[in-house]
Amino acid sequence: MASRQNSSMLNLGSHSTWKDNADNGLMLSDTARNVFILVNHGVIGTLMCLFGTVGNCLSFAVFLRQGLRMSMNLSLFSISVSDFLGLVLQIWHNFCLNPYVEQIESPLDFMQIQYLTAGWPNVTAVRITGWTTAFTTLKRCLSIAMSLKIKQVQWNAIYYHCDLRTECDCPNTALPVSLPGLVP
Repeated sequence: MASRQNSSMLNLGSHSTWKDNADNGLMLSDTARNVFILVNHGVIGTLMCLFGTVGNCLSFAVFLRQGLRMSMNLSLFSISVSDFLGLVLQIWHNFCLNPYVEQIESPLDFMQIQYLTAGWPNVTAVRITGWTTAFTTLKRCLSIAMSLKIKQVQWNAIYYHCDLRTECDCPNTALPVSLPGLVP
């Protein structure tokens, strides 16, 4: 009786065998797919995101203590903020992908909810992180190539212009907001 209760608790899908799925053209059974998604997204992915959020919180403390007057601290702080936002959204995405959430009897469709509340905002946060990293790399390369002239450039104005251009050129992003454009 106890083994029957345990097997019903682990019921993540249909109990088709590999041979049945091979006849249908499928490589994995529903149960194997659900276990794979649960382990990778639900456990491993979420733990990695939690470690990343803790690391970004430590970065916040370090950069705020040093001050955001230098453009390099500002750019690294903005990378930390957008990466933190992306990781928090990825944790929500992992929750929505959990096979147990699909079994909840709810009028909500969690796949559509995760698409709107985690998918698009996460893509936006990753793009902001990528463009800010590319811009910071360009700035460092220019500071090596033209070391005496680079201090005369107004980097905050360039950050604002580049972030506005990035968000206007990418129409499928949901949140056109970034930190470097907001900090004077």
